[in-house]
Amino acid sequence: MTSKYDAVLWTITGTCRTYNKGYCYPSQQHIMYLVKKYHKVLMSRRTLNRVLKRLELDGVIKRVRRHTRNADGSLRLMTTLYKLLGKVKELAIHKLHWACGILGISAVPNVAQHNSFRESKISKYVPPDVHKVWKTSEKGRASPIQRQFG
Repeated sequence: MTSKYDAVLWTITGTCRTYNKGYCYPSQQHIMYLVKKYHKVLMSRRTLNRVLKRLELDGVIKRVRRHTRNADGSLRLMTTLYKLLGKVKELAIHKLHWACGILGISAVPNVAQHNSFRESKISKYVPPDVHKVWKTSEKGRASPIQRQFG
């Protein structure tokens, strides 16, 4: 079962990812709906606010209150802006390692080991001592390794 903390975090992260942004501004009602729909976790608005405060204190998100002024000068509140901070990636990697430990998977692949899929494909066939020649090229042409396996 997903914890409320994880459910809210993955809901906000998924909403940001849907629109390819590092931020989103769903209403609290919509966050509760998405958490219930995708994670099967029920929570009150007060619990949601506690979880959001904890996410902010942990440095995972930053909340920015959005508001404007009406024509008569009164304050009009809008939905809160949620910005993803750098700790989201660290937390996701930590959760991946934790899940692999539970499932009995001995090694987790290093996601950022290679710059591209093509390099990782090539590196399967290349001995480790050749990696220092990896980026070399001859007058704008691909290196011999890339020509052989590209």
